[in-house]
Parts: sequence; C-alpha cells; structure tokens
Amino acid sequence: RPAEIRALKKEGKKVIAVTANGFMPVEMISAAGAIPIVLGKGGDAESVNEAIAYTPLYLDTYSRSQIAHWSLGHDPYYKMPDLFITAITDANSKVIADSFNYYAKFNVFRLGVPHDRRDVDKRYFKHGLMGAKKAIEECTGNEIDEAVLKEKVELHNEIRGYLRKISFLRKGADPVLTSEEFSHIMHVGFYADEYVYLDCLKEIYAELAEKRAQLPEGVYTKPRLM
Repeated sequence: RPAEIRALKKEGKKVIAVTANGFMPVEMISAAGAIPIVLGKGGDAESVNEAIAYTPLYLDTYSRSQIAHWSLGHDPYYKMPDLFITAITDANSKVIADSFNYYAKFNVFRLGVPHDRRDVDKRYFKHGLMGAKKAIEECTGNEIDEAVLKEKVELHNEIRGYLRKISFLRKGADPVLTSEEFSHIMHVGFYADEYVYLDCLKEIYAELAEKRAQLPEGVYTKPRLM
C-alpha cells in the first residue's frame, strides 16, 4: 500500500491524515478526491523513548509517541500527509497537533471536539467541521460535492456495519475470532483503499459466519474472561 500511495501522490493525489480517535469524518476527505489515512500506531518502547526529545513526560504514551514515529522514520505513512487533521479532545491530543506542526512542519488543522452535547457544543463542532472542509478543499483544490459526500457516507456506513457484524461474532461460546484478530482487521482500515477494504470485510464476515453456524450453540470448551 505505501508504494501505491507514493505512485498516486506523484500523479497529484493528496494524502490527508487523521488521528485515531474517530472524530474526523474521513468521508469528507475521500469525497474531495484525497487519500485518507489514520496515524494510529501504538507507543512501543522505542518510540516512547524517542518522544522524550519532543514532548512532555506526563502525557499519555500514545499521543507522545506519534511524533516519534515520524522522527524514527520506520513507518512510511508518517511521512506522507499533505494535511493532518487532528481532533483535539484534551491536552494529550493537542500535543500531537503541536508537535507535528512544530517539528515536522506539517500543515495541521485542529478540530476541536466538545465534551458535552448541548446546542452550543453542536454548533461549535459543526463550525470546526466546516473549517476542516475548507482546509481539505484548499489542500486538494477540489470542492466537496454533496452527492459524492452522500455516496461516501453510505460507503463508510456499510464498512462500519460489517465491522459491527464481525465484532458480534466474538459473542457467546467459542468465538470464531479473538479480540486481537478483530483489532488487526480494524487497523487494516487505517490505510486500505475503502472499496478494497469493504470487499475484504464482506469475505471475512461470510467465512466467519459460516464457521460460526457450524458450531454448537452455548457450548463452552474453555473459560472466557472479561
């Protein structure tokens, strides 16, 4: 996938990254003709140690380590964005935006996320989304068409629907996939082409649902812990 994205960038495609907290609708990015990716790699020991040079120690390791993944250069996705939309929910996520802005010189848009659901909070978040829309359009040079946006919303809702159905296959006795395996399936969507990803989810669900149907109901062969 990185090689494919690099080739598309040479053809003029823009890459727009978002943080992994889920508040920025990637449908807007896709509708503008850009490639959405999620910068969501975890805080392994090497990146956490590297982050000491860039971020305060008292922040969470995931947020601190994001700039370290860029600095270390092990993950090619962290070098690709033409725009980085960071959803700001707290001081931890703010340091992601600030560090990429200052050290990596990324074009960063900060999307404020309110903590409540009052009318004033909804207006605040809508205002932020409109700002993100403008930043995306300026980055790509394309205006987001309402019809295309609706198509992308429907596509991503279908993707979320299949993720939900696959997740529910973990319920009950002897689930046909583990939570770790489900996490891997979700993380593929951080970088995969959206149409390819949907096709893969359909195949995975069909295979697992068939496997689940062949299992006896309610028979626990080993304990499950929560």
